[in-house]
Amino acid sequence: MRIFKALTLSITLALSSAGAANAVPIPDEAKTNGFAIGVQAYTFNRFSAWEAVEKAGQAGAKVIEFYEGQRYSKTDDSRWGQNTPDAKVAAMKAHLKKNGVRAVNYGVVGIPNNEKGARKVFEFARKLDLYAISTESTESIDIIEKLVKEYDIKVGFHNHPRRPKQASYKVWDANYIRDLVKDRDPRIGAAADIGHWTTARTARCLAVPPGTWPSVPE
Repeated sequence: MRIFKALTLSITLALSSAGAANAVPIPDEAKTNGFAIGVQAYTFNRFSAWEAVEKAGQAGAKVIEFYEGQRYSKTDDSRWGQNTPDAKVAAMKAHLKKNGVRAVNYGVVGIPNNEKGARKVFEFARKLDLYAISTESTESIDIIEKLVKEYDIKVGFHNHPRRPKQASYKVWDANYIRDLVKDRDPRIGAAADIGHWTTARTARCLAVPPGTWPSVPE
């Protein structure tokens, strides 16, 4: 399975892929010892996206993953994301450059199962020159596959914890994601929270006899 990996101070961001896809590469100057190490803007969710960029730079992070819905700035309560006007996107790009931080990913964001809505997410990613988008919208995979080819932007399915009372939630299972993406465009993979994978594996060990539960990648 293709895992798009990055190290962050909070949750997994996007990582460099082992696959042979051509999404906008993360430049070497945005890496530390070969890794794009940065923060998820949600680390600073009590602040605005504008302030998150500043704080990321102050912490020495070279990259950031934005999330949908963060307040735009101290003086602007509009919500940052795919509905943000172009002028504000351009201002944020200039702010990123000023602070020595590169935006590389956006998520976890819902990608609608209709082309018009999905395209708005991809257009936003392209405006920011992002490497990838992370989502849980497995139901939209056909549209996602079409748009990763058109925009040349990676999409990783991000996992949250298992929900025992919600059987329809399957994204927590690494094997489910593996089977979902294995025959798809190589720009589609996993934006893995390996902590959640680990706890999911532990839960399986406790729930069924040893040696009988499906394998989860190390």
